[in-house]
Amino acid sequence: MSRGHSKKWKKWSLAVLAVSTATGGTYTLPHTFAVEKDGQTSQSVRQVSASAASVQAEVVAPVIAVDPKKDSISASRKALIKLGMMNLSTAAASDFYSSESLLLQLKQARHRANKVALDPKASADQIYYASRRLEESIDRYNKGTVSSAEVLGKILKYEKAFVLNGENEHALNEIERFALKGIKEAQAKLAADSTEAGVQAAYKHFLSVDADANDREPIELQKSIDFLQRYQENYAAKIEDAGSSAKEVMLQREIYEQAAKAMQSAIGAKVRKNEMTVASANVINAYWAFLEGMRLSDDLKQARPLLDSPIGKEEGQYTASSLRTLEYGINKAESSLKQSEIGEELEQAREKLAVAVTTFKASRN
Repeated sequence: MSRGHSKKWKKWSLAVLAVSTATGGTYTLPHTFAVEKDGQTSQSVRQVSASAASVQAEVVAPVIAVDPKKDSISASRKALIKLGMMNLSTAAASDFYSSESLLLQLKQARHRANKVALDPKASADQIYYASRRLEESIDRYNKGTVSSAEVLGKILKYEKAFVLNGENEHALNEIERFALKGIKEAQAKLAADSTEAGVQAAYKHFLSVDADANDREPIELQKSIDFLQRYQENYAAKIEDAGSSAKEVMLQREIYEQAAKAMQSAIGAKVRKNEMTVASANVINAYWAFLEGMRLSDDLKQARPLLDSPIGKEEGQYTASSLRTLEYGINKAESSLKQSEIGEELEQAREKLAVAVTTFKASRN
């Protein structure tokens, strides 16, 4: 089921759960263009250390039951899309308990899978193996975040309250009752088995039913069209403002344009809700990577002239070693700009470049 603005996610761009409109229309993040400085968003308390990223993946009750040699390619693609939806849902539902490292790994896996899921030319084998890798990443993330019956109990309790929304169970519509049934089933599984394996199985069941419930929701096609048009207009404006400097973010531009094209195809095909959700979230993430790429490009333009700073022991000069350190930092940032397709990666590159520049300036004689 889609989640509304009442959820207190740590960071919209990171959680990436595109939020449905009240009428069940296209998913979109709040204030996407009004507030573009993600660094100003609040950070939640971390309850899992970064070392949790080393947990091993164990696929729990696989969602993928299709065989590329026996089932149709459409069945395999549908399964991959469902896993993409589950990836989005777990990033949002358990975000408070995760580490930045785990969230980034989950998003990287989603990004790789989306390339296959939204590629009409992808083969059955490509889709199947992308599904297996994506499901393994979901299980790895879940194991590192929802690691106890207490944590899952809180998540399911919140999800139940969200679905009920203060209403009597009998007042729910068919889709809401379906979602509630999945939550209750997960709670029953958890009560019957609160071991680590039981927790993971119960949570996986919830995510699976939650994705199925979302896929039953109707799509208001015009909202999808308006959503994409708004992103396209803002993207075009950014490119025009950047002028010739936009050439430095060619990779991020290519990723965004592919995402927009995939969503346009989804709109034309009038796909089901899960695929539209995944496609629209892909646009959001690609646009954010594009923005971070532009910002990193601007930061590099300001940092590069520092390489011409005077070297020596006199006042106002810099040591050769400090200049080499700065050059290394700039080279790393340039490499990220050429290779990174994820907004978080580019944001981290900007932060590291800022530290390198500050350190260099502080080393002045």
